[in-house]
Amino acid sequence: MISVNGAFVSGTFVQSLLYGLYIASTVHSLRWLLFVDEGWRLRDVRAIKWPMLAVSSLLFFFTTADLLLTILQTLSVAIRGAKGFHTPWNTATISIEKWTIITADSVLVLIIIFPMLMCIGDVICSIIYTRWSVLRDRGSSKLPIQLGHIQDVFYACTIALNIYATSAITFKIWLVTRFSAQAGRRLRLTMRIVAESGLLYTLTSILLLLSLIPGIGGLGDSVIIFQALSDAINFSMIGIAFNLIIIRVAQQRAEEEGASSMNPMESMSTMHFGTPGVQRNPSHREQNCPMRQATSSLKDFSEKGPEQDQKDEILLDRVD
Repeated sequence: MISVNGAFVSGTFVQSLLYGLYIASTVHSLRWLLFVDEGWRLRDVRAIKWPMLAVSSLLFFFTTADLLLTILQTLSVAIRGAKGFHTPWNTATISIEKWTIITADSVLVLIIIFPMLMCIGDVICSIIYTRWSVLRDRGSSKLPIQLGHIQDVFYACTIALNIYATSAITFKIWLVTRFSAQAGRRLRLTMRIVAESGLLYTLTSILLLLSLIPGIGGLGDSVIIFQALSDAINFSMIGIAFNLIIIRVAQQRAEEEGASSMNPMESMSTMHFGTPGVQRNPSHREQNCPMRQATSSLKDFSEKGPEQDQKDEILLDRVD
């Protein structure tokens, strides 16, 4: 039998480990957002992608605050047992987790109508769930029994939003690659990056939703650790998946710029320009050119000195 204390400690431990991975990916993504691709020189203010930087900063703030509150909640549960679960830390953690998901999903909304509706549904569910969580912490008797259903609807909207938006973006990119052979490789890599990051977060969200399905709690207390671990993994995957998109797209852009800067030099290697003061070896074609041979002979003749003239006269006398 797994206790509530063990479930919370296990979930907090996993979240702490994944937070270290998230911090590493955040530092790496900020490097690509704030600095130029080559070197450590800061980008121009107009070249910085401020929306992505703002979302990345919000995710960092939410993720760090959630980990600190989760540790406080775990200590409360360890001291007070199951009663320690209903604390202000729990309400704050729930609110932070919901708004972190909404912040990440807002990047996928843009001008797509269906994801926008799903995001609005997430906002409504988050507000309702947070309000009822506050009432529960105050010991109100008016708490609805359907509190868990609100959370199920929230994650269902999140999963639908991610599946639809990721599929739509991937399909659009795939259509473009069919009609643009030149940009096919770059777009295929972008399509793979978006699909892999979206799949990473969607799968963890599905696992969390399965652990929260009404009635699954009847299986016994053994499901508690599954819920705690699923929640910790899913929340950490939000920031990690977002950072992976930034890092991989930036690396792809840097590699393409490096390759394009080398190709023009190779294509210009066969072109020769007359530059004063620069000597070069003549090619085989230039050496066999009759006009160049005649010019070279005249030049050699004009540069002959008296000693060479005497040698020529001796040779002529021998011929005679």
